[in-house]
Amino acid sequence: MDCDRNGTHSASCLLPGEKLAWKWVIFWAYSLGGCINHSITLAIHDISHNVAFGNKQTRWNRWFAVFANLPVGLPYSASFKKYHIDHHRYLGGDYLDVDIPTDFEGWFFCTPFRKLIWIAIQPFAYSLRPLYVNPKAITEMEIFNALVQFSIDLAIYYLWGWKP
Repeated sequence: MDCDRNGTHSASCLLPGEKLAWKWVIFWAYSLGGCINHSITLAIHDISHNVAFGNKQTRWNRWFAVFANLPVGLPYSASFKKYHIDHHRYLGGDYLDVDIPTDFEGWFFCTPFRKLIWIAIQPFAYSLRPLYVNPKAITEMEIFNALVQFSIDLAIYYLWGWKP
């Protein structure tokens, strides 16, 4: 089956052994993967509030967050938990709530074109902002999160390579 012929790009094109052009890998990764990835980040947000196993089972919630983090590809669930609690505790507080854009971000991204750039780089700004606004020591859970995540990433690469 030729997945590029006649504009037919069904899920069957993603089966192992099919040769899917990079343009379609990127298209499907962006359109389907983006939705799924966002749902996973929302789940990790809720797990950071201990809703998966309740407040008495915080360790189970942390481990489940690491498991839920696996499809994302980069370890962030443990770090998110650490900073997200401060977001609720110090809501809107400068240098304590790292969800608040910095003064530079507010000043620089003020024109329509720069706001478009902001939309493109916002995930990077959101993930890197805590490191320079309110840096904290790395926890054992963050190390565990990274080791598990990168081990799975390497296994996926070893078994399937870069592209299906």
